[in-house]
Amino acid sequence: MNRSFSGSSVSSVMLNQKLKQLRQSKGMTLQQVADQLAVTRASVSKWECAKSQPDMSRIQAIAELFGVSSQYLLGLSASPTLKDYPVIELKFGVSLGSLIDYYSDMERYPSNLPVADAAFFVRLNDETLSDLGPMGVVPGSFLLVDPAQEAQNGDIVLVSRPNVSMLFMRLTIVGGVSMFTFVNQKYAIKNNPVTDLNILGVALQAILVTGLRELFWRPVAA
Repeated sequence: MNRSFSGSSVSSVMLNQKLKQLRQSKGMTLQQVADQLAVTRASVSKWECAKSQPDMSRIQAIAELFGVSSQYLLGLSASPTLKDYPVIELKFGVSLGSLIDYYSDMERYPSNLPVADAAFFVRLNDETLSDLGPMGVVPGSFLLVDPAQEAQNGDIVLVSRPNVSMLFMRLTIVGGVSMFTFVNQKYAIKNNPVTDLNILGVALQAILVTGLRELFWRPVAA
């Protein structure tokens, strides 16, 4: 999927120190780091001397190179090994795989839960909040979804419908048959349970996040 973004500058004053410490702990030279990141030795040197800073297009690559999370590099997490996951927004007619591919390098958020590497967060917008109803989550919340978790009776799951739309529904298992109902009781009483849906993952955690978007990449105006 083609995309074009402008990288917003990283503002952490400690980033240069972290980069130098991580490089030295790995026993790597400036040139070796530069080669791995496809940049010049001078660029890496300037990052470590705080004369310039990598933008978000490089942060994830640096995190992967040194085996830490991008949130640690940005100063948003004290733990270097706290894993972060892509934050996506559900779009009608767009498959989950395409959304994760599109958003994976745009925005990420950490979780300390033991989830699969393929886990992801869903940013709740007006439509997804309407599907969920008054269940204690508010605009700006992220829901952590794990596609590897085995869904259990009563779980809130992300499902796909034949029209390639996705939404959160409640799973009820009766006699070995999986039935799905709206979480929002206002919708649930007006619609019969359905059975022909594909479970994409189990919602495990709701996190309220505010003021986060400006820390990450922004789309370039057409």
